[in-house]
Amino acid sequence: MKKGQSAVEYVAILAIMLIALIPIVYIALSSVEDSYRNSQASVAVVTLADASDLVLAQGPGSSTAVDVYIPRSVNPDNTYLSGKEIRINVYMTNGAQHDFFALTKGNLTGTLPVTQGRHRLKVEMLYSGAVKISEPT
Repeated sequence: MKKGQSAVEYVAILAIMLIALIPIVYIALSSVEDSYRNSQASVAVVTLADASDLVLAQGPGSSTAVDVYIPRSVNPDNTYLSGKEIRINVYMTNGAQHDFFALTKGNLTGTLPVTQGRHRLKVEMLYSGAVKISEPT
């Protein structure tokens, strides 16, 4: 029965190791997901701010299109364009919120998408002096 007992002990040790690894894997995956959301939101606001400053420098009537990737779990209530600020607020895996923002040289108008995924946005300098960011229709 020694062979049977050692097999049971081996399976028990493996089960304990797997149970101990589950939280470690979960924490690691959550960390990777948060890093992914952080980088997507950060790149999106910087890309939009750069495009806004570019069309502002080119003058009224100029426009450009930019592709941005909006991360999962964007908080639509705290994601907006206001004055010279572009802000994207994202829920992290632990439920905390994290703000990503960039400041532009010109006043902004328009709306930001809040659904996850790739969005092509039109950035145009209006004759009123404001820079409009919107999804093309």
